[in-house]
Amino acid sequence: QCHLSGLWRNEQDSLMEISAVRDDGDFQGKYLTRVTLASVCARVSPLKGAQQQPGEGGWPTSDITV
Repeated sequence: QCHLSGLWRNEQDSLMEISAVRDDGDFQGKYLTRVTLASVCARVSPLKGAQQQPGEGGWPTSDITV
């Protein structure tokens, strides 16, 4: 399993914070766009996701919904 927990910043300076990944692969967190971060009333968008275990010889995959 990959370690997804933590604070992530993309190339557009938006932020995604992922809480601890549960044993079943589910996780949640929050997402803030750069535009949102620049405003006085920053709006947090909740996110949910799941990490799937890799197949034989493969890599784990994750899906995230904001």
